[in-house]
Amino acid sequence: MSGRPQQPSDGVPGRADADRPPSPVAAAASATSTIDELKRLRGLRDAGTLTPAEFHARKQQLLREAQGR
Repeated sequence: MSGRPQQPSDGVPGRADADRPPSPVAAAASATSTIDELKRLRGLRDAGTLTPAEFHARKQQLLREAQGR
C-alpha cells in the first residue's frame, strides 16, 4: 500500500465517497447530533437566550442541513 488515498476510476478525487450513501452508523450519529442540537436550541429558547423567531430560524437551518447529509 502506498499510503496515498485511492482515486476513483474517473480520476476525480473524493467523487466515489460523494456518490456513496452514508453508513448506517454515520447516519445514526448524524441524526443524534441533530436531535442534541435541537434540544440545546430549545433550552436556549426556554431560558430566554433565543427569541422564538431566532429559535425557529436556527431550527429550520439545522433541519435543512440534516436533509443534505
